[in-house]
Amino acid sequence: MPKSITSVRRIVAALAACAALAGCGQKGPLYLPPPPQPASETSAP
Repeated sequence: MPKSITSVRRIVAALAACAALAGCGQKGPLYLPPPPQPASETSAP
């Protein structure tokens, strides 16, 4: 294989690895939170 194709494959693999690792650091819920419950009309004193 020519050297340039090997270099391109290494660069693509490195970028894919960086993208995967960057995704691992994202924080936050991985689901949609339930809708808020409506406030009841009666309240405790």
